[in-house]
Amino acid sequence: MKFSFDFTSYRASSICTIIEDSGEAGWSQEILDILKAIAINHKNPEIGKPNVTSNEDKEMRSFDMLQSNALSCVRGRASQAIAQLLWKDSALFGQFKNTIEKLALDENPAVKLASLFALWPSYNIDRDWASERILYLYEQDYRLAGFRDSKNMFFLLYPQYRQRVLKIIKQCYDSEDKELIKRGAHCLSEMFILKNEFVDEMTNVDTMSQLQAEEILYMVMLYFNKEEYNTLVKNIIRKFKTSTLDLEMPISRLFYDDLINLERDKDFLIEIMGSDLSRRTLHAFVHYLEKESKSVIEYKDIILSMSRHLIQNDTKKYEGVWGIQDEISKLVIGLYDETSGDTRPELKFIAQECLDIWDLMFEKQIGPVRRLSQQMMER
Repeated sequence: MKFSFDFTSYRASSICTIIEDSGEAGWSQEILDILKAIAINHKNPEIGKPNVTSNEDKEMRSFDMLQSNALSCVRGRASQAIAQLLWKDSALFGQFKNTIEKLALDENPAVKLASLFALWPSYNIDRDWASERILYLYEQDYRLAGFRDSKNMFFLLYPQYRQRVLKIIKQCYDSEDKELIKRGAHCLSEMFILKNEFVDEMTNVDTMSQLQAEEILYMVMLYFNKEEYNTLVKNIIRKFKTSTLDLEMPISRLFYDDLINLERDKDFLIEIMGSDLSRRTLHAFVHYLEKESKSVIEYKDIILSMSRHLIQNDTKKYEGVWGIQDEISKLVIGLYDETSGDTRPELKFIAQECLDIWDLMFEKQIGPVRRLSQQMMER
């Protein structure tokens, strides 16, 4: 009150920050009126003059730049301050309802995005009113769906506004903005898992871009260890078995994130590790066995399956990919070492099978046996 404010200086932003950061909601009516006046009347931001730009985006086209401007502009700061007051005291909603409405209808997209800060707590207070305004913002500019926690908001809105929600998700998924593609892919795949939506998109994996596929698999992996979804998730991953995309990292998370339950997932692993995806996941599999000090005997079926797949298929396509032939050779030798000294018939049989595989690898000059052969010839 002592230093006051106007509608042009940046001092108004500091007033908003003080209110936002305060641990109390009990401000005087005069202060609340100041906050509302700043939110509606301050000149910052101006249309066509973003506060924040980058070399790649000087016109606030990307969601990243839109978000940066929403966070930094004065009216955006006011919206965040209003949001904090509403989280602390829902009784203040009547004070700010009209202000929030005007923020949502503002001409500047950064202010529209910032209005979602205040609409989030408003949803818990007046659900129907807030829902319509949130959807209106998404539909006016689907980039606003990149706002934090929009995915959960979509699921809250889905029962009453199904078609509108699905359309917005699809717009994000099909956009050219990387951040929006990520958010769209996360929503799309989770809607498929939980609501059986977007069946065509999730079935036709060959139409996916690299980023779409990566982000879909990222979300899918979050459900891998949930028993009620494990079978469905495995079926989704299977669809990528013949994909030409480089899905090394998302598939490898099966091992890096320790998602495997061998009793439950053994047949699935044999299938995956015997497919073209094996060359992208083998290194992660070996690392997993070494890091967790796993006995390779437990994984004998997978190791033997991978070895046969390597021998039976054209080995040239594996050359230069993470030293895949050396990795498989290492697993075969490790399995032989663990079984060769055991007198139990089933383990002796495995040891003999390892020797047979090694002979075939020697015959086909696969992996380290090629170097051993060359060394022998040179002698």
